[in-house]
Amino acid sequence: MESLNHFSIPIQGLKDGVHPFKFQVDPAFFQHFAESPIEAGSFEVNLSFDKRPDMLVLDFSLNGTVRTACDRCLTDIDLPVEDQQQLIFKYGLVEKENAEVVYLLRDTSELNVSKYIYEYICLALPMIKLCEEGNPDACNDEMTKYLGREEKDPDTNNPIWDQLKNLK
Repeated sequence: MESLNHFSIPIQGLKDGVHPFKFQVDPAFFQHFAESPIEAGSFEVNLSFDKRPDMLVLDFSLNGTVRTACDRCLTDIDLPVEDQQQLIFKYGLVEKENAEVVYLLRDTSELNVSKYIYEYICLALPMIKLCEEGNPDACNDEMTKYLGREEKDPDTNNPIWDQLKNLK
């Protein structure tokens, strides 16, 4: 993960207040995470880093595209993804994470946000990825013609089923 050092924010050198950061996520970023569901994507991440005496509040704004296959026609598409997330860091005696708050040691000198950016991008992906949501005409015509084929009438004679019916 040392190649993700440019996602580190020096906590000790920052004064209290809001500090903006901007990060670029390219396809090589996703290669650093084992078994990533995303193979290629391009994102711009705007981070509002609010340093307070007792906590850190990070507001992430993600905007970009992910290269994926359409779930309907299997055509490669650039799926637009947008999301906003907030993460709160508090100072504690032990480093630990739960769903809403991450605890840091008071003497932590820097914070690498690459893991959180990756998780938020993965969470922002829709469950169903389609060429154009609600527009089946945008899909690959060659593939959708196979999806539109009607099944054969189950009442027609099929020798395999006929033999199974005789087993009763």
